[in-house]
Formats: sequence, structure tokens, C-alpha cells
Amino acid sequence: MIAFPAEAIRIQPGNVDHDCAIVALSWYLGVPYADVLREAVFEDTDKAKRGLSTLAMMRTAHKLGCTLKRRKRVDLHEDYGILVFANHAAGIRNGLLFEPDCVVWDIDVYLANPHGLVKKDIECLLTAEPSRTTAVR
Repeated sequence: MIAFPAEAIRIQPGNVDHDCAIVALSWYLGVPYADVLREAVFEDTDKAKRGLSTLAMMRTAHKLGCTLKRRKRVDLHEDYGILVFANHAAGIRNGLLFEPDCVVWDIDVYLANPHGLVKKDIECLLTAEPSRTTAVR
């Protein structure tokens, strides 16, 4: 039985271009990267090649057994989930941001660095609500 979200984070890099959403789903769900990629490509071949939309991420997670909720309000220091920016996704947990290249950042340092991403670029947080956690066999 798999419980979502994953209790431990298995950091593994992606291996295709524009796969930040796939990497973030993989570590958050605790599902192998290849399994997430396969479901994402099945969901929409073109989107998987150029990056997944928030809705495609949610549908992919659902196919893997987890219902994700989209939250607009984000506590950058307490929340655990997938932080969705305009054209980017990364994992967040307890004030740490997990990038697809396996670099882990303090969220405040990340947003202060010249990545081109700032707090106003955050669109939402995708998270499995504790009361709505799904289990699959």
C-alpha cells in the first residue's frame, strides 16, 4: 500500500527537457520517475515534451492514485507539496525548495537569487490534503 504524499523524499534527476513537473510529481508522490513520465506522456504527449500544465499534473497524479488539491495560499516555510510557478515546478517542504537538478535551496535564498522566479510568480501549491490522502494497493 502506498500512502501519499511520500514520507521521505527520494531525490532523483529528470532526464528529458522540460520535466520539472514530472520530477516534482515523482519525489512528492514517492513514485519512480519513469512511472510518472509514462503516465504524463499518456495524458498528453505534446505537454509532456514541453512541460505539464497544472491540470495535467493533477490528472497524472490522479492516474497514479493521488488526488492533488490546488491551493492559492502558500506557507513557504510550513507547506509540503509542489510549488507551481509560471513555467516551472519544484518541490517544497519545510522551507526547502527541491529543484529538478537535485539542488536543494532555502526558499528565501532561492527567491532572492537571480533565477527569474520571484514570489509573485508563484501560481499555486499542489498538495494531497491529509484528510484526503489516497492509498493504492
